[in-house]
Amino acid sequence: MPLLSFLMIIIVLIVAGFSGDITEYGGGSPGGYTGSPADAKNCVQCHGGSATTVNGWISSDVPPTGYIPGTSYTMTVTLTGSGKKGFECSPQSPAGALMGSLTAGPSTHLVNGNKAVTQNSSPSSNPYSWSFGWTAPPAGSGPVTFYAAFTVGKTVTKLCTLLVPETITVIEERHSRPMLVAPNPAHDYLSIYFPSEMPGSVKAELFDLSGKAVHLLFQGPLNSSEHLSRLLLPSSLPSGLYFLKLSGDALLEYHKIIVQ
Repeated sequence: MPLLSFLMIIIVLIVAGFSGDITEYGGGSPGGYTGSPADAKNCVQCHGGSATTVNGWISSDVPPTGYIPGTSYTMTVTLTGSGKKGFECSPQSPAGALMGSLTAGPSTHLVNGNKAVTQNSSPSSNPYSWSFGWTAPPAGSGPVTFYAAFTVGKTVTKLCTLLVPETITVIEERHSRPMLVAPNPAHDYLSIYFPSEMPGSVKAELFDLSGKAVHLLFQGPLNSSEHLSRLLLPSSLPSGLYFLKLSGDALLEYHKIIVQ
């Protein structure tokens, strides 16, 4: 074979490998390309083209109320469009730490130090889905974001995220006298009676059903012998179901609150 022809073949192979030819990564992502803030890379880096955001390409059997710490769930990614398909997905903190743990499912495997999951091959069926396992992190981890990058065809990259809240469990009263929160349903204010034997400072926060803190009602020392506090609710707070978190030196409780 003439040297010039040989060099042309090598150049064509190199260009194909980095311009989005799916055969380059037909067996899955090399890892670290989820599009998360920490990864800061997605399929465009190898496949070319540009990335657009989609909704609903990641789903799960986590209930709407949120994950239970330490419980295993099934996550599913579903790609639509014409062409060979691939993905990488990872549940990460903004700093890039793995939230919980992953288990490979059918036709998938783990990459990036077991921090992400990707496909074993690149099918062309439309649509196409993969499933894999996720075990939720310990209690107190808060909402978890799944980041994923998808490739459909040679140069089509899609990005998607899924926010999974943590279930907030009501903790039973642990004091000799009950803690009272009233009225419930509430409108303008909440009155909270703290047991007299509970010392120290208290923090009262409202969380929505996604686990997001929406308002700090109070933070500071209890200032009366009866430990009765009247906390005003913000007028801009939408009606609905919330969780009141009460925490302090000797306290951690959640109460379901209906705001009308």
